[in-house]
Amino acid sequence: MKTIIVDSNVIAKIFVEEEDSQQAVNFFRSCLAKGFQVQAPDLLKYEIAQITLRKKLSMNEVMVFFEDHISVLVELTSPDHSVWQEAEKICQYGHIKSGFPTMYDSIYHAMAIINKGVFVTADRRHFEKAKSFGHICLLKGWEDFVEKP
Repeated sequence: MKTIIVDSNVIAKIFVEEEDSQQAVNFFRSCLAKGFQVQAPDLLKYEIAQITLRKKLSMNEVMVFFEDHISVLVELTSPDHSVWQEAEKICQYGHIKSGFPTMYDSIYHAMAIINKGVFVTADRRHFEKAKSFGHICLLKGWEDFVEKP
């Protein structure tokens, strides 16, 4: 079974209408239909709460939707020592001018690397900075990457 680590920005597209929101919906439908194991670090809820506040959405409505629907699809896990070590490596990979990957994004990415899965994100900046580590794809191209055996 393929392990998929999903970024909070992909989940947020279900709550916040954006140009690629339908891709996020299709992604989750496919994961459910194919029985993929979808995970995220437990910091996901905090990131969703921050997005909810920033977009002026009802925290209660989003959290109820999250608990009733998203939590059925996404298993929240606490990163172990090996994930933290891998995330540290990712965070150090960058350039002073273009910046360095954040620890938050790197935790998701490190989970995919350690679990030999794929990190699905809509964050092009993190993707460009850390794609050399592998185990990452953009939401836009998730079918090509995730559907491979």
